[in-house]
Amino acid sequence: NTSSYNGLLINLRHRCIMKLGMGLGYSPAKLTIPMDDILAAEKAGFDSVWAAESYGSDAVSVAAYVLASTSKIKAGTAIMQMQARTPTMVAMTAMSLNALSGNRFLLGIGPSGPQVVEGWYGQAYGKPLTRTKEYISVIKQVIANYDYQQNEDKCCYRTPSISVSNQTIYEKTCGEFPSFLILKSILTKLL
Repeated sequence: NTSSYNGLLINLRHRCIMKLGMGLGYSPAKLTIPMDDILAAEKAGFDSVWAAESYGSDAVSVAAYVLASTSKIKAGTAIMQMQARTPTMVAMTAMSLNALSGNRFLLGIGPSGPQVVEGWYGQAYGKPLTRTKEYISVIKQVIANYDYQQNEDKCCYRTPSISVSNQTIYEKTCGEFPSFLILKSILTKLL
């Protein structure tokens, strides 16, 4: 009934805020960016636009173009493939795009899949969870101005000891971005 539905909405307003985002997908052969749609989404109050990568175009270039062509909407990578970049390079890229865009860049990384990693990058796919945890750890440390020291327990990354600072990006690396969720399942978990 309508009254319980309205009560549900009021209850949800106190528990969470849902933000709308627009996924751009990736452009395998010919890169196209739907700027008219992105500008319409920005005007409509969308929170973010997400660029992907697989075979072909990269997500960082698309996100940078969107950030330079807009004024309010955030742009993120969904995802930057970890095997294509060192974690220190990802941290530097994120800090640069965030600074140039007025804190509107959102960093999304991931291990991709065996077909892309082994077929496109020529690397072994093994230990994606371990690799992801270590990768995120390095990014957080670089962004939070820590000196990263190679640990014997780390299997995937060696990085230099550096000193940079960008608290805004560090705070953003502490979350998750769920996609393709079914609203009913979200509501069930929240209530």
